[in-house]
Amino acid sequence: MQAQQLLASPRSWDINSTGPD
Repeated sequence: MQAQQLLASPRSWDINSTGPD
């Protein structure tokens, strides 16, 4: 499901991983 999330919104997981940007 994670793979699909990245395609859906690469910022969504990135924000949760790194931060606001």
